[in-house]
Amino acid sequence: MDTTLQRLQSQHLLAPACSGIIELVTRMGALQAQDFAMSRWAIGVRHPGTGDRDILRVFDEGGIIRTHVLRPTWHRVAATDLRWMLALTGPHVRVSMDRT
Repeated sequence: MDTTLQRLQSQHLLAPACSGIIELVTRMGALQAQDFAMSRWAIGVRHPGTGDRDILRVFDEGGIIRTHVLRPTWHRVAATDLRWMLALTGPHVRVSMDRT
């Protein structure tokens, strides 16, 4: 398989591979979410048949979170992944924020 197809497949853009929104976000690790609307689109395009209301419902229920977990920019992560991600990235984010 060529590099382009591998990239599309790893980004879940060729075929649906997840049963739901939370599983998709979990598999992705984190989705860049600086623009709130476009972060919803990024989920919807990877999970065909999912509408904006579906994504907002999962967000409102706390299944996915918009946070600064990786650096001082917004990302969407699964709520169940937040603690270990913060433990891993928090010290670096704190140091980088102290420099500003």
